Amino acid sequence: YFTLGDGGGAHDGLADAPPSHGPGGNGQNINTLLGSMIRIDVDSGAPYAIPPTNPFVGAPGLDEIYAYGFRNPYRFCFDNGPGGDGRLIVADVGQNLYDELNIVNNGGNYGWVAREGCHCFNPFNPTVPPVSCATVGAMGEPLIDPIAEYDHTDGIAIVGGFVYRGSAFPELTGKYVF
Repeated sequence: YFTLGDGGGAHDGLADAPPSHGPGGNGQNINTLLGSMIRIDVDSGAPYAIPPTNPFVGAPGLDEIYAYGFRNPYRFCFDNGPGGDGRLIVADVGQNLYDELNIVNNGGNYGWVAREGCHCFNPFNPTVPPVSCATVGAMGEPLIDPIAEYDHTDGIAIVGGFVYRGSAFPELTGKYVF
């Protein structure tokens, strides 16, 4: 697994003239690896193989993509310590107003550039969330909201952490610490 941001620049390139990341931005484009979580098999193939359960194997979209719709997914972890459930968790740094924390599902669309956190996003007016926006992607798939979001009033960016599964601090067991 590894992650790639949407390709740099603000607004996923949509406010550029012409749009530098295409008409829909890289986050919603399943034909680019940008704005995605990638899953490959580095132990097979030359130089790698594609896990057959990746969502776009045998379908439109790049076979390497595991999940998409991210702005800048900086760090991720698996909750696979003692007592963990194996969930894949990624911290996604937002643009103007919100950072987010997501549980990543195979084939999930996490909404960037239509959404920033749980809020609508307008690349032409990025500090004022629109009242309404898409709740599904171009293929009719639901845009998945994060499990947590943080606003930028303190100027903090979420860079990721881990689910605590140690014994020294029992009050933190099962909590995501970053």
